[in-house]
Amino acid sequence: MITILRNLRFSEDKLESDKLINPTLTPSSISKKLMTLNGMPISKELLPDLYNVMTHCCEKFGIGINNIQGYVYPSSEIQAQCVQFVLSEYVLAISSGMVNLLNNNELKFVVGHEIGHALLNHNNLKFDDNNDHEKYRLSRAGEISADRLGFICCDEDNYAFSALMKICSGLDDDYLNYDINSFINLAKNLKEPTNVNYFELTHPPMVIRARAILWLSMSNLSNNYQNESEKNNKDKAELDRRVNRDLTKYIDNQIFTDLNVLVNDFKFWLFTITFVSDGLLSESEQLILKSNFSEELALKLKVYLSGLSKNEVTQDIWIKLNKSYVNLKNVSKSIATKELNGTIKLLEKHSDSNSLNDLKMRIQINDR
Repeated sequence: MITILRNLRFSEDKLESDKLINPTLTPSSISKKLMTLNGMPISKELLPDLYNVMTHCCEKFGIGINNIQGYVYPSSEIQAQCVQFVLSEYVLAISSGMVNLLNNNELKFVVGHEIGHALLNHNNLKFDDNNDHEKYRLSRAGEISADRLGFICCDEDNYAFSALMKICSGLDDDYLNYDINSFINLAKNLKEPTNVNYFELTHPPMVIRARAILWLSMSNLSNNYQNESEKNNKDKAELDRRVNRDLTKYIDNQIFTDLNVLVNDFKFWLFTITFVSDGLLSESEQLILKSNFSEELALKLKVYLSGLSKNEVTQDIWIKLNKSYVNLKNVSKSIATKELNGTIKLLEKHSDSNSLNDLKMRIQINDR
């Protein structure tokens, strides 16, 4: 199993200790009781087809069927999850909506995907009030890894694609035409600018996941994932490069563009509040703004400030600075802190350190 996980884990799926939580493991007897109260156990007697699906996936991963407790719970939502409850024992929960939508071959992809998350320790990635865009990037990378594990559980490649198309649309065989090329080509629509907040995408878009599975199906690794070899390492490196290129092109580039806008906005108002603390913006300070940002932005600021009193200048700029810091912090607290410290350092050439430290403390007062 270790070889399979190593060969199929996406290179960007790097879980570091500071991004993880230590799971609170629930005794097996309690988890069984909780799930029985809210669902139907997957067993040979009650749900034989699903039991066979689960058994098939366990065999692919080299784990015993007794290590997985499966349940179907009533819900129209298309959901599934597998979590670790005790050491080497896992609970798989699948919504009835998912089971009703997919056939047994497609369910092998979903079950393999979810068990894969648990085996790869993805469920211990922590999300809290201080969420960082890096955690969301790791979550998206984890989906690529889990999809690969789901893919090897499929008897035929097409079942992975049809499963994604059904989950993406919520439609079944009565409506869908499984034109995989047309589905994957929808990725070109993602290059168009939108107002979508990409920062908090925990999953890549379905079409990008389908492209990643296509790259895997075309790789020698799809049939040799159980072996350790230099060729496998090279094939995996090339596969990961292709997938990473897609993630960068269709998702991360948009994120980095939006992030740069937020960073520059914050830095501009931090420079400005430093310079207008006396209610004025001198010629030399205007030149500094032009050299660090743009002449157009500096001129717009000058015109804007000309219509305000000295008291209004500091009050208004402070509001804009605080708003820009909150916006940046909401995306990434670590980047907000880094940019605050770095910009304060730059401003030490233009202002005294005591005033800058006071300003920094005032900005960070709500961080505590």
